[in-house]
Amino acid sequence: PAAEVAHTSELTPQATPSSLTFDDHGFSFQYPGDWQTISPQDQTRLLNGSLKGLDASQAHYIGGVYLGGVENCQGCAQIVIVVIDEPAMQGTFSDEQFASARQASQQSMGDRLLEYNRLTVDALPAAESKYIGRSRESQNWDLIIVPPQPGQFYMFSMSASPEDYPLFEAQFQQV
Repeated sequence: PAAEVAHTSELTPQATPSSLTFDDHGFSFQYPGDWQTISPQDQTRLLNGSLKGLDASQAHYIGGVYLGGVENCQGCAQIVIVVIDEPAMQGTFSDEQFASARQASQQSMGDRLLEYNRLTVDALPAAESKYIGRSRESQNWDLIIVPPQPGQFYMFSMSASPEDYPLFEAQFQQV
């Protein structure tokens, strides 16, 4: 269950604008002060919804922030961060790993996949996907970032309803 996920990263929420700092992983981001941090109950909802299929035992951390609610609602937005233990990730993102991830996304999402690109984020190799959620009630932007520590990767998932997505895109890009 989500409540049993080990939280090895310390979160440090602060005053407006607020920020999340991941001390064990060397990154942080700011978010508007009226957003809320994801609670253990929210983690359970995510694992039964947009993160369905994720092996929570491989997650070092599941959290993030949201506005208005977690999971598909009008006027809502969420930024979910998952730090995943994956022995196959050796601090690099090989052409083969990228191609495999792209193919898996194309197969699982079909026509819902809008874009899939290779890029770097703060000099770290990454893949981004933009797609319509399974329920077709959300538009999502996911980043898989490979840190130099072998055996892990970071997943940032940012979503809002397709109608509201343009309102939150600047916040997503800042993250």
